[in-house]
Amino acid sequence: MSGIENHVYADKETREEVDRQMNMVLETLLEYKALTIEQIIDMVLGGDARRGYHIVEKLKKRRLIRAERVPGSYKSKYLVLTKKGAEILIDKPKLHEYYVRKEMVNKVISENEICRILHNCNVETIIPRREALEIIKLGPSETSLKWLFKANGLYATYMRISGIKSPIEKSIRNAPTLDGHIIVYTNNKQYRDDRRAWLKRLPGPGIYQVTFDKLPYLLSVLKEPAAHMAEFTQKLTKFVSSGKIIQLNDAPVKFAWQKGGTQMLLCDLTTGDLTGPALLIPYGKQELKERGWGDGVIFYVDDKRTARTWSYLLKHREYNYFITKSDTVLYGVKDGKLVQMAQ
Repeated sequence: MSGIENHVYADKETREEVDRQMNMVLETLLEYKALTIEQIIDMVLGGDARRGYHIVEKLKKRRLIRAERVPGSYKSKYLVLTKKGAEILIDKPKLHEYYVRKEMVNKVISENEICRILHNCNVETIIPRREALEIIKLGPSETSLKWLFKANGLYATYMRISGIKSPIEKSIRNAPTLDGHIIVYTNNKQYRDDRRAWLKRLPGPGIYQVTFDKLPYLLSVLKEPAAHMAEFTQKLTKFVSSGKIIQLNDAPVKFAWQKGGTQMLLCDLTTGDLTGPALLIPYGKQELKERGWGDGVIFYVDDKRTARTWSYLLKHREYNYFITKSDTVLYGVKDGKLVQMAQ
């Protein structure tokens, strides 16, 4: 028996258990159509890589699954059911029931990667597209969402790979009762272009733009918003020793920092949330004061580079301030330029 098999059958595990897990892999491939081995390991086998490779090899030897090369990649591969594997699960399977067309592979794998990250971040309720459509009472042509999940609210996820953004905008408009819409990007230009357009005109509230590497952070914030706000305010108190957070009801953002007769709006940009900045852009300093919202805005950003980018997008207004998450530096704006104020 090989070292891998020794690991698999450790602790008196039975062959029946391994067969059960093999069947789980087949059922998951039938549902998701195309998965990388990493996705199978995390989504089906609890993150056990050695077990995952062992089971995949057994299934391949039995010709129940096969590996294919990801289009456009020389190294990356993904797994699909063979007809023989599909026949174990369904009677007289048709090709489209268990196999994904090559031109759709990258999209399908990317959508499934969102699910893998949700699993790895311990999101308890993940709802696939078919069930999601029933919950939000929309037809397949009315939304391009792939997953719904619950984390102190109900959120939709979308994969932005190519083409135009209008299907996502339509999806957002058709589901106004959701707490948020998370768009995941693989293309930086599309990310920037969409951000520029949506800062001018939001298709709806609760829009988050993220890349795969930023999605776990956003999920942690959605799951524990109070802890995240505490982190923001802790960094803020380094520069403003006294004051308190107050909650706002009719302002573009939910919170402000109040000290004596001064009030500053607080806007978090580390999560990719576009709603706050998009709603703030139309108002100048005098309008903020007249509405009783505050004397300016303090933005929470990742680092100096993102502070500079957002200062530009927000039109280099001198009542905007930026605190960086990475190194806790305070920046302001003077003469159209970002300047360091304190560290």
